[in-house]
Amino acid sequence: MDDSVVINIFNEGCDLGNAAQYHKSIACFRACIRMRPEWGSAHVLLAEALLKTGNLEEGFAEYEWRLPTLHPYCEKFDVKNRWNGDSLQGKTILVYSEQGIGDAIFVSRWFPFLKNMGAKIILYCPDWVAPLMRHFDVDHVLNMSEPVNSYDCHCASFSLPHLLKEYQPQSSLDLPIQKDKSDKLRVGLVWAGSNQSGRDPIRSIPLRHFACLKEVDGIELYNLQTNERPDLAAEGLDMIDWSNVQSMEDYAFSIGKLDLLISCETAAMVVAGTMGVPCWALAPRNYDWRVSIDGTTSVWYNSVTMFRNFDCWDEVLQRVKLSLEEENAKKRSVANFRTENR
Repeated sequence: MDDSVVINIFNEGCDLGNAAQYHKSIACFRACIRMRPEWGSAHVLLAEALLKTGNLEEGFAEYEWRLPTLHPYCEKFDVKNRWNGDSLQGKTILVYSEQGIGDAIFVSRWFPFLKNMGAKIILYCPDWVAPLMRHFDVDHVLNMSEPVNSYDCHCASFSLPHLLKEYQPQSSLDLPIQKDKSDKLRVGLVWAGSNQSGRDPIRSIPLRHFACLKEVDGIELYNLQTNERPDLAAEGLDMIDWSNVQSMEDYAFSIGKLDLLISCETAAMVVAGTMGVPCWALAPRNYDWRVSIDGTTSVWYNSVTMFRNFDCWDEVLQRVKLSLEEENAKKRSVANFRTENR
């Protein structure tokens, strides 16, 4: 068969996925794989589309095709010692945090299953998130700048659901946070991720779109945008600056003091969801599978409500504003009730 036919079907699948027509994109990628069974990119994109549609078992199985592309992981760790799902009783497994900072936190939901198998866990993760990961059920956390200690086997973090055959456990994180009482609604804002991400153009939001929130009386806005994005900056939005943190652990403590976090697709949303902090996640039409939307909720986090962009960010933020006014009214009603009943 002419290669151009397969490539055209593959490109059609990509276009359909970008338009959030995931079931149609799945059909395209399946067709590609029938014609080219060993085409890793088609398998990975099929996996992501399956995960977005809730087919987690097949999706995570297909996602194993990403492993050859994890070059630092493949170069550093011998494939012969890669965990294959067998017994971990009395063994030490090194879990390699393979993707972003938020992903290290996302996969923590599978750590208890490793512990239940009798394993000791070494988590190998980015330096900035390492202090926070010590609050999870792991035996040792290694910064990626540190030498690797001895272990029996290793596993790339997103292989855990496939190997454990556990697809949708919830995650939790309980930090000792002292939250000051306030009659005002404390709302944190995060509007951009790293500009190094391929998804940055569709997930990061110019700050000017948030200007309508200043029209909501009686709330306190907090800046939790840790990476400077002057390309997305705007004036006129009065915020208390909580962005100067030294680690993801500091960041989590700040998020835990909020009444609500409003965030685009970033690690902040993952932290809030894991801690059970109410979070309104602003998701593009073609959302990331680690958001996985079911209506207005995330299948991964009970405390996360989704505001999806079907048209433009101004329309999304107007919906956010209306919901924020409702939340603020509830907060004021409770405060008034307490005052009247003192």
